[in-house]
Amino acid sequence: MNHSQKKILFLSTGGRLGRNFLKNGPSEMFYGGKEFVKDGHDFKIIEIDSNDYKKATNKLVRGLSFYFDKVFGLPIGFLWYLVFKTNNTKEFDKYDQIIVTSARLGNPLMLLKKFNKLKPIVTYITMGLVNRNTNFLKLWIYKLLLSDEVKLCALSESEALFVGQKLKTTVEFIPFGVDLEYWTPSEVVDNSSKYVLSIGNDPRRDFNLLINAWKKSYPKLIIISALQLTTKKPNIEIIKGTWKGQELTDDEIRDLYRNAYFVIVPSKNTQQPSGQSVTLQAMSCGKLVIYSNVEGIWDEAVMIDNDNLLLYKPEDSQSLIENIEYALSKDININRIGLSARKTIESHYSVQSMANKILIS
Repeated sequence: MNHSQKKILFLSTGGRLGRNFLKNGPSEMFYGGKEFVKDGHDFKIIEIDSNDYKKATNKLVRGLSFYFDKVFGLPIGFLWYLVFKTNNTKEFDKYDQIIVTSARLGNPLMLLKKFNKLKPIVTYITMGLVNRNTNFLKLWIYKLLLSDEVKLCALSESEALFVGQKLKTTVEFIPFGVDLEYWTPSEVVDNSSKYVLSIGNDPRRDFNLLINAWKKSYPKLIIISALQLTTKKPNIEIIKGTWKGQELTDDEIRDLYRNAYFVIVPSKNTQQPSGQSVTLQAMSCGKLVIYSNVEGIWDEAVMIDNDNLLLYKPEDSQSLIENIEYALSKDININRIGLSARKTIESHYSVQSMANKILIS
């Protein structure tokens, strides 16, 4: 790397410090943190946990914040918490760059930058900041808050174009990358386990579609999620688990990927990429993934049906069933698609590549 040494802060809503980024785990959820350290930069995480926020603010502040967030897109409670309760803004000014992925924290930072109350450049990865239901008032306010020192980014090309069009600004597409050295294929290819895996907690996951589509003749389906799911089907097992709760270790999840026959990531149609990290982790492990061909798929030119994954029509049960039965049939070479999936991750979706794009020059 030719970048001079930078002081970088990742401002998070919680769940990351419990997974110490210096440990031997996957690095992607630190958005380049490990890679920044390897490249000689100073990297720190500050968490604004929801429980800490509730303890530090009264009901009136939280109520006003909820109202302002809903109507104007400005969570003023978090702004008040950052500025007055924790005095974190003085700490922030020690850094060259702040990375943020949550609107609860990103929008207050945009406001502080607009009024010259914050020194570092803000890299704001806008996960769902703007969607088709965002009202004109919020869009108007977001436009007012834009400044040259707030770099808006999106993890899918379609979302970058959509948000940029709505806000009349440039939004950079930064492909999400996964840890190639951690999410690796098993040394011995073994599909004898005959279970299919589905995992995730995003509310846009379409697990009910998957459960309803799963037939008695199919192999065992394992679903890992904290969402409220029920089924009486004997060949479906639902395991409660969250990334933040760490009910399953990263190693256990990697083994589940590796030993699965294939992986399904069902999603309702959405402009924002849903299930992106799970899909890329499984592909990096050399697994065939059945994914919903949502509007927000991150890169249509790279994610190719029946080459490096299988795509079904979102919210279409018959399309999902057809893809499941194709994956289970003798007409498909699962290992071929798995190898292609791994090569795709190596070429386009490494966490090092993501870190290089996030880092300011």
